[in-house]
Order: sequence, then structure tokens, then C-alpha cells
Amino acid sequence: GDFLGSRFKAKDGTGNFAYAFLNASVLFCVGAMTVLGSVDAGVKGDFNLLYTKSILDGFMSIALCAAMGIGVIFSAITILIYQGALVLVAQSIQQFLTETMLNEISAAGGLIVVMISLGLLNVRKIKTANYLPALIYAVVAVLIMGNQ
Repeated sequence: GDFLGSRFKAKDGTGNFAYAFLNASVLFCVGAMTVLGSVDAGVKGDFNLLYTKSILDGFMSIALCAAMGIGVIFSAITILIYQGALVLVAQSIQQFLTETMLNEISAAGGLIVVMISLGLLNVRKIKTANYLPALIYAVVAVLIMGNQ
């Protein structure tokens, strides 16, 4: 975010390029639709959930860009890499994914979205990127505890 911000600082004017880039990237990448849509696309070849998500993200990015600046636009790079990687990984490990794992990843992602919301509302500033490993810990917890 800082690297891209230094390259496009003259066009931004708001001075919070990295903040907008990071929050938009996290917001668009950790939701249940991201994970489930990518898994559906990878496992079943069904892209409908990702198409729906892209429309919702498009409208949300307009509002976020107006509020936070041009950094939001560059979150598309993160989304392309992240969702593309999830689809490819889902294709290769489809026999190992369970419904419980998907539910726990979605729950962790939902909490991170709540943290972003608190920051956007100026209730409390939380470093949301520090909580991204929770998505991996959710899978590890399901593996340790079993698919009860």
C-alpha cells in the first residue's frame, strides 16, 4: 500500500492511500462470499456467487473511493490475486475441504469485517491486517478438533 501510494500520491490528494488500499482489500477479500464463491468456482465450476459478489463489491467500492480516495481502486489487484489463488487451491484440494471448515473461515472473516466497520465509523482503530492469520487458524482448529 505504501509503495503504490508513493507512486500515485500526486493523484490521490487525501494522503491515506495505504489506509484505503488495505481496508478495501481486506473488506473485499475476507467475506463469506469470497471464500465460498471461490470454493464453488474451484470445486464445482459455479461462478454465480463470485459474479454476485463482484456486483456488490463494485457498488461498495464507489462509496469507499468517495470516502477514502483512490487507494480503493488498487484493491482490485489484491482481489484478483487472492480470489484467483483461492479458486486454484480449491481445485487442487477439493477432496479435503469440508462444510465445517468453510463455516469457520466465514465466521473469522465476518469478525474481521466487523473490525473494519468499527474503524470506518471511528469507533475504534483496529489493525485488521494483524487478524488475517485467523483465517488459517480456523482451518487448523477444525483439523485439530475434527469435523464434529
